[in-house]
Amino acid sequence: MDVHFNAHDRRNIDPPRSLGENEQAILEFLLSAPFPGQKELRQQLEIAKVTSQCRTCPTITFTVDESVAPRAPVARRIPIEAERPGAAPGHTTLHVLLHVVNGYLDELELYRNDLGQIASLPSPSSLELLFFGGGGS
Repeated sequence: MDVHFNAHDRRNIDPPRSLGENEQAILEFLLSAPFPGQKELRQQLEIAKVTSQCRTCPTITFTVDESVAPRAPVARRIPIEAERPGAAPGHTTLHVLLHVVNGYLDELELYRNDLGQIASLPSPSSLELLFFGGGGS
């Protein structure tokens, strides 16, 4: 069962497409922190394809060829996330979550605390990594 903080209105992408430059940059930033499964997820990132995209935000889902990519031994579905805190009073925090299902990249999800729309991907330099697991890769 997929659990999301916000319902996403997804459109399928057929055939699946390569990651965009900004999507790649965000994912590389998330995978720059050491955590169990990070090495395998970086290998998966090299062959990941986008299979759907939210119509109202930059959230995307992936497919990874499991016959050539190693399974990542992650401890939880969201092994790493980042946030961009609200810069001023009245501004809301933006969250960027990496979902991993059965050891494979599944989704890059974005949402705001106020569940408002997100027009584009944030710059990785504006994000702070949050890590809730233990140990290195």
